[in-house]
Formats: sequence, structure tokens, C-alpha cells
Amino acid sequence: MSTDDAFFDGPVDVGNLKLRPFSIGSMTACRKLGLTLFMGEGDKLSAEEMQRQVVAFAWVQSAPLATVQRALREGNADEYTARFEFEVMPGDLKALEREINRISELAAVAAVDTVSRETASDPNEPGN
Repeated sequence: MSTDDAFFDGPVDVGNLKLRPFSIGSMTACRKLGLTLFMGEGDKLSAEEMQRQVVAFAWVQSAPLATVQRALREGNADEYTARFEFEVMPGDLKALEREINRISELAAVAAVDTVSRETASDPNEPGN
């Protein structure tokens, strides 16, 4: 399976949650919500902020899509995620963190794009 296929491998069950496949829209939502876990900054976060980000990710991936889009558009996604916290069981946090790590690794691999050239513009460039 390629890294591209892994993003579309279907819903993932984490505890009592069913997470949608991660998409470009998911990445946009995570950016809008300031979810820095996807940028490898998890070790720099307080426990409270880590929990907020994990729960917000789970909400983005499991709440009805129309609800997520409306909340992001209206700027009140924090209210939705605060209510959603009551649906996330403490034991699910580690599983959600693992899913975030899996997606982060796939996103990093997919973001690396190589450019092939037929001929070098400068014969002294590295790799020639």
C-alpha cells in the first residue's frame, strides 16, 4: 500500500469513535484549530494542551462533516470540542495519539516530493 492509499483506507475505530479517513480538508481543519501535534511538537505541549488537541482532532474526524464545516466557518469549533470531550473516554486518548502519530508520519512522507530533471542547468550542481 502506498502512503497515498493509507490516507483513504476507510474509517478507523478508536474506542467508541469512528474516525473518517484523513483528508486535505482534515489538514485544513487541524490548521484552523491550531493542532500542532501534526508538526511534531507534541513533546513541547502541556498535558492539558495535548488533551485539547487530541480531542479536537477526534471531533474533526468523527463529528458529522456538516457540523465540523459549520463550526469552523462560524468560528465556534472550541464550543463543540468542549462538549465532545464528554464522549471521549480516558482510555481512548492513547489510541487517538497513536492514530495522530500514524497520520503525521504518512503526511510527512507524502509531503516529500522529488523533482526529476533530464539535464542539469549547472553541471557543477550536487548530484551531477
